Formats: sequence, C-alpha cells, structure tokens
Amino acid sequence: MAGGGLTNMMRTRSAPSPWPRGQAMRYNKKRLRIQAQLMFQPSKQTQSRFMPLWEVMVDRVTLYITQEGKVFEKLAPLPLGD
Repeated sequence: MAGGGLTNMMRTRSAPSPWPRGQAMRYNKKRLRIQAQLMFQPSKQTQSRFMPLWEVMVDRVTLYITQEGKVFEKLAPLPLGD
C-alpha cells in the first residue's frame, strides 16, 4: 500500500463495535483457526505467477483473495485450448 496504508490503519483508533456488548464478548471468545498462504494455480482469477492469490482458511472455510482484494470461494478453471 502506498504511503504506509496498513501501518496507518493499525495506528488508528478502533471504531465503536457494531455489536451489542454481550454479543461482541461471545464472538471474541470463539477460537477461530486461521491460516493464510500465498499460492498460484492457473485460473480465471490469476494466470501469472507474479500475481499469486492468498489462500485463507478460517476453520473449514477456504477463501481465495487476489492482490487487488477480490474474494472468491472457488477458483474457476481456464478454458481448454487457449
């Protein structure tokens, strides 16, 4: 991010929670298993090794996130013969 955007986001004060206090407390107590890794698999979402995807696994859900921030639940295969 240009201009240290991520660093600036981390420094900003958190916004008020959109959840009622009790609900936020229950959410925070839930233990989520989160893993993320860069990966490349030729697909409609990316065809270049220079633009890998983030494969993010939260418990049993897998999401694929492009370098531009687009989120996909599945990767679409490339058409054959191109």
